[in-house]
Amino acid sequence: MPQRSDAQQNRARILTIARDVLTEDGDASLNSIAKRAGVGPGTLYRHFPNREALVLEVFRAEVQKLVDWAPELLRTEPPLVALRRWFERLAAQIV
Repeated sequence: MPQRSDAQQNRARILTIARDVLTEDGDASLNSIAKRAGVGPGTLYRHFPNREALVLEVFRAEVQKLVDWAPELLRTEPPLVALRRWFERLAAQIV
């Protein structure tokens, strides 16, 4: 069943904020993430039942961005330049 648009927006906001907060402090609490995302803890836990689920989804979203960026790079850059830029972004995300 598709999520309501407000639920989709909450989930997207939680993921964006979680990425930023966890980058700043890998030990940040889920409650602090919910507060910064402007949602209640119940909303966060409805989308991500535990810390591992949230961290995994943040990781998946970042990997998907890399995957989605590859065709764009290949359209706009020569292959070796595209590969180098892609690996530079990958390395930056690993850090």
